[in-house]
Formats: sequence, structure tokens, C-alpha cells
Amino acid sequence: MSELTRCNYCSHQQTLKDAKAKGMVVTILRARDFGLGGVDEYVHPKSVDIRTMSASERQQYKGAWYMQLPYQCCC
Repeated sequence: MSELTRCNYCSHQQTLKDAKAKGMVVTILRARDFGLGGVDEYVHPKSVDIRTMSASERQQYKGAWYMQLPYQCCC
């Protein structure tokens, strides 16, 4: 990883901070399996239940896809 690139943990932490400032929430779900695995990050209003939506409905709230989302900074 480049020293100028933030790790996935730090990127996710920034998304959490930005979402909180806007009154939104962040949900992490296992990514649809295209052979790569990983997790999808969704930023959505608190009133939206992202887990019950179809994959196509969720797309409007998609924030990021991470191959791995570690539990601590890797920068």
C-alpha cells in the first residue's frame, strides 16, 4: 500500500464520522459473491432497513466495497 493511501479501516472510520454528521447510519453487509468476497458498505437514513431491501434497491445507498475491513489501522 502506498504511504499516501489510507487503509480500509481509516476510510471506513471517516465514512462513519461523515455519516454521523449528516444524521445517517452505516451498515456493513457481506458482498454479493462474484468470486472476490469482501463486504459492502451502505450509508443510509436511520429509517431505512437496508437488510430487507433487494440488491438493486440497496445500490442507491452503496458507499464502498472492501476486500477486507480490518479491526485496526494498517496505515
